[in-house]
Amino acid sequence: MWDLLNIVRRFLFGWANREFLIFLFYLAMAGIFWLLMTLNDGYDQEIKVPVRFVNVPGNVVLTSGETDTLRFTVHDKGISLITYLYKKEQTPITIDFRRFDRTNGTGLVPASDLLKLMAATLPASAKAVAVKPEALLFYYNNGERKKVPVEYQGKVMPDMPYYLSEVRYMQDSVTIYASEQKLDSIKKVYTEPLNYSDFRDSLVVRARLRKIEAVKIETSEIRVS
Repeated sequence: MWDLLNIVRRFLFGWANREFLIFLFYLAMAGIFWLLMTLNDGYDQEIKVPVRFVNVPGNVVLTSGETDTLRFTVHDKGISLITYLYKKEQTPITIDFRRFDRTNGTGLVPASDLLKLMAATLPASAKAVAVKPEALLFYYNNGERKKVPVEYQGKVMPDMPYYLSEVRYMQDSVTIYASEQKLDSIKKVYTEPLNYSDFRDSLVVRARLRKIEAVKIETSEIRVS
């Protein structure tokens, strides 16, 4: 064992290998210096930021969802942008409902205001340069609602010679909130496509409900058997 250690030591600290280790050291230092210089440059990075509404009157129901997500392009030094990429939760931007309400069941927040709101959450070195979508349109009503049945969509085919004898919904109807015109036009709420095949026994699945623009559905998913 001691002889083996001596061989390894002579190999590592021999003249030629010592020169090689010195070369690797300077190569690593050069790599670190290059990385620091690169991270110090300015870059653009797109990040997702949640939206939160405040000052919403008690009789108002936001039918486009109380929380939305916007995509901002932020310009900052590379080393600072890394914190955005690995941040678990971005700080939401807060939108004053009363300020942007258009009193007709809709509200609109233009890009210029979204960028200002985003800038208030950023450090001094960062700048929000763009946002997608370019404006935030939100919908609301004064509590008008309606209960409608749920129906699954997709292809559900058991293995031969079995057949589909019954479809059961653990919740066969849901309450929706929307404008009166929207409520009158909606007769059913559908699931996202369910595609299952070659099964030989009862099947129970969680089905997500298909979203409808300007409509709030009381639940996002149901169980179908």
